Amino acid sequence: MDFAIESRNYILLSELVRLFAFHCDFQLETLFMKTSKKINVVIVDTILQSAKCMILRKYGSLLLNSIQLSLCYDCEKGNLVTIAFSYKGSIERIDITQEKVMGKKMFIYNQTNPSKEACIVFKSYATSHSKETLPTISEKEARELFKRHSNLTMISASPCKSVGYSKGKHRIVEKPCILLLCLHKGYIPYGEGEFPRKIGDAEVDVQEGFCNFGKSLEMGGDIRRKGSKSVGSIGGFVNLTGSKIGLITCAHVVLSHKELEKRRLDYLPEVETFINSAHSYKVCGKVINAEFPKPDDCNLNPLEGSSVDAALIELTSSSSVAGFLTVTEEQLRSAGFQADKPPKFHGKIIPLLNLPKLVSDSVVKYGATTGLTLGCLFNECMHVRINSDNLNLSDILGSSDPRHVTVYNQMEIESLRGQFFDLGDSGSFVFCINQDEILSCIGMAIGYTSRGTCLVTPIENVLKSLNLPVTSNCIIPVEARLPPSVKPSIETTAILNAISQMKSDFDEQQKDTEKRLIEQQKSIEKRLIEQQKDIEKHLIGQQKDIEKRLVEQQKDIQDIKGKLTKSNPSQN
Repeated sequence: MDFAIESRNYILLSELVRLFAFHCDFQLETLFMKTSKKINVVIVDTILQSAKCMILRKYGSLLLNSIQLSLCYDCEKGNLVTIAFSYKGSIERIDITQEKVMGKKMFIYNQTNPSKEACIVFKSYATSHSKETLPTISEKEARELFKRHSNLTMISASPCKSVGYSKGKHRIVEKPCILLLCLHKGYIPYGEGEFPRKIGDAEVDVQEGFCNFGKSLEMGGDIRRKGSKSVGSIGGFVNLTGSKIGLITCAHVVLSHKELEKRRLDYLPEVETFINSAHSYKVCGKVINAEFPKPDDCNLNPLEGSSVDAALIELTSSSSVAGFLTVTEEQLRSAGFQADKPPKFHGKIIPLLNLPKLVSDSVVKYGATTGLTLGCLFNECMHVRINSDNLNLSDILGSSDPRHVTVYNQMEIESLRGQFFDLGDSGSFVFCINQDEILSCIGMAIGYTSRGTCLVTPIENVLKSLNLPVTSNCIIPVEARLPPSVKPSIETTAILNAISQMKSDFDEQQKDTEKRLIEQQKSIEKRLIEQQKDIEKHLIGQQKDIEKRLVEQQKDIQDIKGKLTKSNPSQN
């Protein structure tokens, strides 16, 4: 093992872990203490990747839930080396709680269920804090922080600082600070340092949290790629050259993981929208342009403005623009509008620089899942690293571990009444409300954070990235529609007929829902079987490749020994 590490023979090291170190009570810390310098990060990753393969072989049920195996320092135990196993969703933890990797008991962590500290602190000041300017951090500083700290997920700001949460003596101190959110607080990835205690003149507060794209695997959304199960929302309609019309949504809603990875379109994917009258999807157009954040390792040149996740769909000649979907009186009242006066959008856009520097600006959005919702602008400059495992993006080096997508200079919207954003709302436009109740577009919603806020890309950056003019006549004016009023009838026969029709419609919808659920279940089972076969095939291929290389290396060693014997016959 020492020889493999000193010579940086990654293939031999991986094979030794697989054959000996994983199963034995092998003390990883002892190995590290023998070296005068820190072990190369690539060597650590080789050891962990080999160990992860062994764990997945032993516990096949973890294939769809595991995220990564990492080496960390436990801050509470004097920087003791710890193995952390991260997963998502729910697993049978009883199967692996006693598992050891090289003599170290694993720390089991659910990345989709962080501590409640961030939510508690955010709720304490979200609607009542002062309107003073929050401290900001530049994109350059954010890039450097993301580069140095793989555990970091979001960079934001807060008017308050959290103190003593982990020690059971929690209190919230009113003090503007830079807020750093990470995957697991109290654990520092191997080879990295602690978070800074101050950035410029502002103190730093560290809490747990994450951000996800608003992508859903459930049916019933407004827009999706043809034949896909993932749905999103239509953002808005735009004028194109040649009297054509297009619509805008998020790229991750309508592009495949391979297209997002390549960041180019080999052909024009078809997109379809849900037609309520027909209770089915119909093709509405094709994707003609898209932009998606580059991976961290490839993002060498700083972006101008905000990172963008957007796609432009050119509508077919048969598609018609109807405006906002129908809104209910309850939704209108909840968003602060009069029931008989639905909001109107005249096509005006407001660049981020022209927004009032207030944290309580009222905004609304209309998404396929949550409909018309009310929120307010909380933060104008947020930097976020999103775990893209739900997009199935592979690692740059070909690893099965998920890659992170980092977005810079995003707006953060907090909810005022109910839930502002949910899965399936990706791509929905966000509007500020003017005094005359005429809406102005400020951005497009792309995802949500673990503390209940929504991530929004400024509209001018969305339009620029899609090569559209940043003018008020680019986006087509629309207005919300009220449902048609139904006049009550006093005739008993009419009432009975209406009830009968409602029951018939409900029965048809129930049958259709059951049919779609069965199809969805079959599709999921089929994909699970295919994924398991692909992983098993990949693992077998890796093992054969390692064994082949070991044989070749042994031959090379024998050749070298033979040459040494011939050149020094006196030693025989």
